[in-house]
Amino acid sequence: MSRLQIFMQREIGGWPLYTIIMAIGQMFCATSFQITLLSGQNWQQDWQLYVLGGIFLASSAVWYALFRLKPSVWILTAPWFFFAVAFFLIGLPSVSSVFDSSHKMISAFATWSYAVASAAAFTFFGLNFGEEAGAATEVWAMRACVVQGSQQLWVAALWYWGNTLNGAPVGYRPPWWVICILWPMAAMCLLFAYCMAYGLPGKRSSMYRTCRYTTYSPPFLPLEYYRQVPPKIPHFLRTLFHRKLVLWFLASEILRDYWLSGVS
Repeated sequence: MSRLQIFMQREIGGWPLYTIIMAIGQMFCATSFQITLLSGQNWQQDWQLYVLGGIFLASSAVWYALFRLKPSVWILTAPWFFFAVAFFLIGLPSVSSVFDSSHKMISAFATWSYAVASAAAFTFFGLNFGEEAGAATEVWAMRACVVQGSQQLWVAALWYWGNTLNGAPVGYRPPWWVICILWPMAAMCLLFAYCMAYGLPGKRSSMYRTCRYTTYSPPFLPLEYYRQVPPKIPHFLRTLFHRKLVLWFLASEILRDYWLSGVS
């Protein structure tokens, strides 16, 4: 393994460093709507909301196809570039008044880029435990609770900023010091993309392999988990919907999204 791979497997509180990066990615994926708060407004027009929802839906389909057809290292790396673009563009209008005329369009592109990245939330959570298949259940549960709790801190911070924007005029430009937060975050996202591409366990040359296993057979080595195409599980969707827990979770998501949606 390379030095970066060895470094990324060092643990902090029982968490390998690469799993912490995945947890941060899931935290950023809380919701794509709230990134508009950093652009200087706490509202969206109807057409913006529909476009954002369409982009999120299309991105989810693309990310799932990438997850099934390519090694997992691809889908763990690519979203960070969209996060970086979003944070960079959101801070751009605060640099100079030159961008005032294009502030609305820049904010829209930033929001769309963040929506593309946030659609990959399922991979950050689902692949967080790939190298630790033998870990105890309480380890998985504790890690999931920590990730979910830290995600709510990010959501609360964005909503606090949104509360300060109440009564702000249309076209309000955030103060210049916002870039001191957003642009370092953009650089951090690029660093995380590099760490995901070259720091995950396994042989780096196998990142471009297209090998495929039809079952969880012995050749599917844990050390190559992130560098191989996920195996196929026969009749996966059919058995998935036979589980009552999945159906209840799907119903709860539909009800939550309906009752917590904005007033039309």
